[in-house]
Formats: sequence, structure tokens, C-alpha cells
Amino acid sequence: MKNCSLNFHGNNSYIQINNPPKLTDSMTISCWVKSQTTNWDRDAMLLCKRNSYMIATNKGSKIIRFYIYSDGWQYAFSNLDIDITQWHHYVGTFDGEAIRFYIDGEEVNCTYFQGQIHEDNNLLYIGHDPLRKTYFKGQITEIYIWDKAKNETEIRSDITSNFTAQDSNLVGYYPLNDGTKIIMEDVEIFKANWVKDYPKQLFKTTKIQTYFIQNLDSQLFLDIPGGKPNQAQIIWGYAYNGSFGQQWIITPSGVIKSILGEFALDLREIPDFPWAKEVTINTINGALSQQWEIDDNGVIKNKSNQFALTMISKNDYYIAMAYPIDESQPKANEKWLIVPH
Repeated sequence: MKNCSLNFHGNNSYIQINNPPKLTDSMTISCWVKSQTTNWDRDAMLLCKRNSYMIATNKGSKIIRFYIYSDGWQYAFSNLDIDITQWHHYVGTFDGEAIRFYIDGEEVNCTYFQGQIHEDNNLLYIGHDPLRKTYFKGQITEIYIWDKAKNETEIRSDITSNFTAQDSNLVGYYPLNDGTKIIMEDVEIFKANWVKDYPKQLFKTTKIQTYFIQNLDSQLFLDIPGGKPNQAQIIWGYAYNGSFGQQWIITPSGVIKSILGEFALDLREIPDFPWAKEVTINTINGALSQQWEIDDNGVIKNKSNQFALTMISKNDYYIAMAYPIDESQPKANEKWLIVPH
């Protein structure tokens, strides 16, 4: 019985891996997961190797964290409002300088941290935390571990790929997909059962679509000055030039991300002036202020406060700002055209 997954009941069901990879300098760990509840119903572990690395859920929310142990537990996380009762691809990476977390091929959070992963001799558990004696409730399949930190392009490719032993950096592969009682040496299944359910995304192709974002009033395009993104940098309006600084990726969660790096449109407070926000770019961190929604009128609203993306003239140039919007009559400078590249 192929194309299955393992179902964990939340009560003494788990997998034990007796000889897991030991990683110190860098790593990538990925898995496909589907919850049985609309929010995580408990603080549980999808994957747990204490004290080295783990992926954990937060009870009563959609928060999920990837941890490494290095001078204590360090982590990157996601609080995206996604339907966790559907299959999602979760990935954590560490390269010695940054911890990153990805969902469905999209980087959602990054924590800069320099160090090494603590090496220990503990077992790797799937769906179970032996310290807190908690158990996951949901389905898991296709677990991979590499001894390198993969980038976003590689991770997107992984979503639709099948791997072989010729992948020299692949140090652990636990498919959990074939419906057999004994799946491989050193892997023991306790009370988890096979179900005929498997992520269909594995059979799809992935294409990265980029866009130009044009203001309909000024006819100018969102632009990163000089094509060199920096933290908290303001966004200009500039005439079309087709440069990388004007090209954006719009993710399923509404993050508007520059193709120049791991930066996304964000909001910044203006001291003593609550009626407007500056629009900047910041490192992707999973915050609601980095998520936007585009309505049928071309209005781009921030999910954190429903302020609308606007282009205004300032001295001899244009910059992007965000203001409260009159839903019944949006202004011309609050309307945008999303142009596929």
C-alpha cells in the first residue's frame, strides 16, 4: 500500500529512531504534516531529538517552532493563519549563523544566531517528547534530514522531488509512506497506524512567479532604492526600469517579498503620528505586519491594521506609505496594478 502516511492518535503513539543523525555545524530537517484539529490541540513534538534539534507545536494556536540547542534552545517560528488540517511542508535550517523556518517552500521567519548544534546521543522521536511525555495528534510523512542548510530555491524543488542515496548530504530519510509494518532498520513504530492519505503537492510542479507593483495614480512602481535592500529601508516609487529592485514575490500568506533577498514589505510606526505608517522592508519574521491582502479594486491592505498601501509625493520624490482607508471610496493613490513578470 503506497502513498500512505502515519496517523498519530495523541495517546502513546509515536516513532522511535534508534540511530539518528548527529549534526553540529549545519542542518536541514523537513516533514509533511497534517493536524486533526484547526489549532494545535497540545504542546507536542513533530520531531524531537533532545538536546539537539526539534520541531514543536504550541497548544491552542497555529504557532510552530524549529529549535536547535546551542547555549540553550534557539528557534525560528511561524504564526501564519493557515489551515493546518491540510497537508503542509515544514522545514527548519541552520547554517551556523541563522535559524530559518519555511512553510510550503516559503521562508516565514529567521533568527540570526551564531553557534554550533549541541551533539548528544539521544534518540530521535517522531510525534513524541519523552521529557514532557506529550504526543502529537495528526499525520506525518516524508521526513528528511541533511547535513547542510538548504536555501529557498532548493527547498521549493524538494517539495516535488524524490531523493536517492546518491544525495551525499542526505543523512536521514524516513519516508513513512509505504503502509508496511517494518519500514527500515533502526525505526520502531508504537501504536501509530497507516492511513491512505498523502500530500498531493508532491505530484505538482513549483514555479516562482514575480510581479511589478504599479501605483495607478502616479504610474510609478514599488522600488528598492539602488537595488540594495537594507533593514528598515523605505520603499520608493520609481518609473519602470525592469530592475530586480522592482520585482516582488507574493506568497500564499500575503507576504510581498523582494527577489533580492529575504526581505518583505513591512510597516514602521511614526512617532506621535498614529494616522499613518511608513512602508519599509525588513527581514522576513512571520509578523502580521508583513502580510497583505489585495482586493478586487487593487487596494493592498495590511493584515495587522487594514491600513492601505499608498504612494505619496515627498519633496522631489515619491515614497510608499500606509493610511486608514475609506472602504466605500478608496483614493486613486491607494489603487495598484499587479503586473506579472
